[in-house]
Amino acid sequence: MGLKELFQGMAILASGFFVYRQIKNSNKQKEKDYDYKKKEKAIEMAIIFQEMLRDISYIVNILERTKIKEIYHDKIKFNELKKFDYDELLDKFGEKTVKEVKNIDMMEGVSIEEIANTYIGFNYADENFLKLCDNQETKKISTLVINDFLEKKATVLNKLEWFSMNFTSGLADESVVYQSLHQVYLSSVKLFHFEISARNREGSKDKYYCNIIELYNEWSNHYEDALEHEEKAQKEFENRINNNIRRPDKFNSKC
Repeated sequence: MGLKELFQGMAILASGFFVYRQIKNSNKQKEKDYDYKKKEKAIEMAIIFQEMLRDISYIVNILERTKIKEIYHDKIKFNELKKFDYDELLDKFGEKTVKEVKNIDMMEGVSIEEIANTYIGFNYADENFLKLCDNQETKKISTLVINDFLEKKATVLNKLEWFSMNFTSGLADESVVYQSLHQVYLSSVKLFHFEISARNREGSKDKYYCNIIELYNEWSNHYEDALEHEEKAQKEFENRINNNIRRPDKFNSKC
């Protein structure tokens, strides 16, 4: 090989190396941009979730006053909910309880005055609602509150599905928001366990709210792992303390 060919080969090699470096740097930049966008999307989802909290708090406040709390919500633990389908409902609560929850009259035993005050307290009341209260038209108040309550539940559930989809699809980085949102998210989804499970009667093929279920299981597993880690660390700490307890020093005292 002559010098000319050698220099040409070196030039091609250098050019190839330069292109490789450019591509590599470009890919690194794309990865950084992609990671940044995922973090940005996670923050956006946190803001969306924050906007849902008023409606979620209102739903909790209403359910706390109904029989469904005693016969259903008080008996479910978040880490026991996995499939969110009708079979899971029957396995955990039995057909009798499931039918009872389905047939509950939400306003039975609940004070209309308390419900109206709650509705007003959450700033949902408009002038027409306030007029109904002034005229003590309890039947109309009850109908309006129930219809609005059911509408809010459906809206929040759909928003939770959209929120969850951003994380299950990888569009948003869950590590950015998990620590601050996971407990409220798990509690919120647990609140809708009956509604989701009662609809999922046709197997996994036609399952509703799949993204909520997937993210719920993922975050509940994270939470369980963290609890186990804390309990293990606590036991190890207690064992070290117990093993390091010193006996009182013996000493001779002279009178």
